[in-house]
Amino acid sequence: MKKLLTLFYSISVTAIPVSTVVACAEKVDYRIDLNSIIKNVALGNQLENWDDSIIINAVVEKNQIENVSFKDEIVVLDKTSTSAIISAKSSSQTYRSSVKVRFTLSNSAVNIGKDIDRSKAIDDTKNTSSGYSNFFIIGDSLSDVNGITNFIPSKFGSLLNLFNMKVEANLTGNYGFDRNGKHYSAFSNGPTTGFLLGEKLGFNDLKSSNQFMDPYDQTEGYGNNYSVGGATAAKMDEDSIGMSAFMSVDDVTVDEQAKALIEQHKIGSNDVVLFEIGGNDIFAIEAKYREGKPNEEAAQKLIDDAMVRIRQALFTLLNQGIKKIIFMTAPPMQTVPKFSTYFDVYRDTYCEGSTDCQYINTEIKPDDVYYVQKAKNILNKGKEFQDRTKEILDEIKGYYPDGIELYDLYTEFPNLVEQFKTDSSVNPSEVNVLDQYSNMETGISMIAEVDGEKIFEIQEGSGIGGDEMNDLVSKLFGYLGSDEEHNLKVNINIGTDAAAKDKSIINYFFTDFVHPTKRVHEIVSDYLYNTYLK
Repeated sequence: MKKLLTLFYSISVTAIPVSTVVACAEKVDYRIDLNSIIKNVALGNQLENWDDSIIINAVVEKNQIENVSFKDEIVVLDKTSTSAIISAKSSSQTYRSSVKVRFTLSNSAVNIGKDIDRSKAIDDTKNTSSGYSNFFIIGDSLSDVNGITNFIPSKFGSLLNLFNMKVEANLTGNYGFDRNGKHYSAFSNGPTTGFLLGEKLGFNDLKSSNQFMDPYDQTEGYGNNYSVGGATAAKMDEDSIGMSAFMSVDDVTVDEQAKALIEQHKIGSNDVVLFEIGGNDIFAIEAKYREGKPNEEAAQKLIDDAMVRIRQALFTLLNQGIKKIIFMTAPPMQTVPKFSTYFDVYRDTYCEGSTDCQYINTEIKPDDVYYVQKAKNILNKGKEFQDRTKEILDEIKGYYPDGIELYDLYTEFPNLVEQFKTDSSVNPSEVNVLDQYSNMETGISMIAEVDGEKIFEIQEGSGIGGDEMNDLVSKLFGYLGSDEEHNLKVNINIGTDAAAKDKSIINYFFTDFVHPTKRVHEIVSDYLYNTYLK
C-alpha cells in the first residue's frame, strides 16, 4: 500500500470563486490554478519521481474567511490536471472574492532516486575492521577537504582546456593542514569531522569528488567526499549566493551531491553516509531581510526549496541501498561570530551556545528597529529550518526506521561548547568560544602563478570579489589557444584577525566567523564514532 506522507512541499496560492459570490450563500466553491503549483521551479524539478497521482492537502489560510468552517480534504489529481475545486463554508455567510490556500503536497517516496543512471558506477567497497563497506560525506564547508579546490577546476575543465592549462588551488594560512608532505585544503586548521570519522572506520585519506570529476583510476574509483565549501540545500539565486557567485558552487546542492554519489559508486552491503547541511542556507535566508527591503516571500522560498532537496537527497541514498545516514543539523546561528554581535553574549544569564538565548543586544543600536528585527529573524528562521528538517527526518523513519541517526547540533551545541572549554588541550585562562581567530574579509590574500611566475596578487585587507576574479580571468586570456601546456597555481591565504594576532588558535573554538577549529572537529568526530558507529 502506498503511504501518504505528512510533508513534501508547502505553497500558498490564490483561489478564485467558480461563480459570482452572492450574499447569504451557504457555501462557495473556489477554483485553484494548479499550474502555479506544478510548474513551480522547486517542485517541477522533482515531478519525474512522482507516482500516477499528486496528493494535495488543501487548507484555507487563517483569517481569509470570517468564521470559516473548512474541512481539510485530500484531493487526488492526475498529472495533467490544471485546476481543482475546494469548497468553503462560513457561518456568517461572508466570503471573499479570492482566498489564499495553503497546500501541502506529498508523493510516494519509494521511487525517489531510482531512475539515476548507474552505468558508470565503480565497485570500491572495502573489507574493514569496523564492518562498514564504504563511507561517504555529503555537505558543505564543515566537511570540505579539497572539495572546493577540486570542484572549480573539474567544473571548468573544458574552459581551462582552451588555455591548455592545469590548475592547482590551495587554501592556506589558517586554513588547511599538511600530512606526509601533502597539503590538504579545508575551512579549518586541521582535518574535518568527516575526514577524521573516515579514518576511524578504516577509510583513510578520503578524496573529494563531484559530478564533474572523472575517477582517479579504475581501481580506486571516485572520491567519497562530496562536500563543497559554499554548498547549500536550496538552489540559490544570484542575490543569495554572495561569495559563491564567483565560486559557482550552486550546482552542488545536496540532492545533486547524492545523485553524483549514486552515479559513481556501487553501493555495498553496509555503507554509511555523514550528511550535514544548512548553515549557508540560513545565511542566505537571513540576507533576504535587508534594511528597508525585507523579502519574506524570497526567504520562505529558500526554506521550502531546501526542504524539498534535503528530502530528495535522503530518500535517494536510502532507496539506493545506503544502510545508515548520520544526519547533523546546522548550529544555532546566534552562537556563531557572524551573528553573535546581535545578541548580548556577555550577560551572566546567557549560556554560551544556548539555543534558548533570546537576549537581543539592543545596547549596540537601541533605536534601530531594523537591527532588532534582523536579530529576531536570525532566531526565528533558524528555528523554522531546524523544525522542518526534523519533520522530514521523522517522515523518513516511517520508511527506514533504522536508516537515520540524528546528531542534533542545534540543541547539542551548548554541550559541545562546554566540552571544548574543559578540554585538556585548551588553556582555561585564554579559552575563547565567542570570537573568530581568522578573518575571511580583511585577512584574506591571494597569489596566482603560471609556470612559477606570479601573474596576479591580492594583498591582505583588499578583499576578494567579482571584480578581482574578473581581473584574474583577463590575465588568463593571454594564454588562450596556447600550444604549450601551462600550470596555474592559486593560493588563497587566510590571515589572523587583528584582535587575535598574539593569541594561539588552539584556544579558539572558531577558526573564522562560522567554521570551528580542528579540536572541535576532533571532539565531534569522537562523539559520532562512539555514539553511532562503534
